[in-house]
Amino acid sequence: MNTSQMWWDDGMMMLNGKKHVANLLEDRKVKSLTQFTAAVAGAELYGPHSYMPGLSGNGTWISLVQRTIDEVYDYWNTECGGGIVWSTDSLHPIPYKSGITQLEFISLATRAYLLTKNETLLEISEKLLNWMVDSKVVDLSTGTVNDGVNTENCTVRKDQWSYSYGCLVGGLIHLHQATGNSSYLSYAGNVATTGIAKFAPNGVAEELCEPIFLRHLAYLYPVTPDKALKSRISSVIRSSAEAALATCDESWNCAGDWVGPSSQWYPAFRATHLVASALVALKVITG
Repeated sequence: MNTSQMWWDDGMMMLNGKKHVANLLEDRKVKSLTQFTAAVAGAELYGPHSYMPGLSGNGTWISLVQRTIDEVYDYWNTECGGGIVWSTDSLHPIPYKSGITQLEFISLATRAYLLTKNETLLEISEKLLNWMVDSKVVDLSTGTVNDGVNTENCTVRKDQWSYSYGCLVGGLIHLHQATGNSSYLSYAGNVATTGIAKFAPNGVAEELCEPIFLRHLAYLYPVTPDKALKSRISSVIRSSAEAALATCDESWNCAGDWVGPSSQWYPAFRATHLVASALVALKVITG
């Protein structure tokens, strides 16, 4: 058995042949990063110092952003050279640093920097990205994004997911906006190119986290100077949106698999999320 292998078994995470409690719905960082996403979006839409609905005093969008940053970043440590730990359960800790935790934090903290010009936010975003590169979770030259690091032996888990590729594309775009460093935009192109080849080999996004991937491809579309990549992004988003709509019935129940016959029907909310994300991405590239 591969000693760095990890998989799921009856609600448990198997890592190195051991079972670990893995109830991610109770993971504070998952909740915090979801909260973080909503708060940053609110700050961008209404203004960072505007108050959240029904709140006054310290209830501004940006105050929630800063509190969430502080909470999540408390879980940074020096195991395997750095990174934010995945599990916050002190009784049943999972020895893992998930790439998506770092990637969401990088993207959101950099967006917060763009609102506040707080240099610390930019510093820790770049620090996290550098750790991901140094630990070989990410290879910016090839555009490869792995799943994370097993902190028991500092080995990289090489499973790959479209949402990780998408989040890294978004984070690199925001870092380019924050720094003016064109290398970040070039790296975003590398990640997008590799992601398209892996997750949309036949022109339609295939992996079940495709809405996140398509959304971040849409963010890249208007800013990339690479005309060939722009054309590929346009083609994938158009084809994926058409394929997504084709799976829906008259009640807007849709399938998660957009590349062929599927029985993966979702309740209306999930279906709406999947298809709407594809259509929003299409709107971005068509204007």
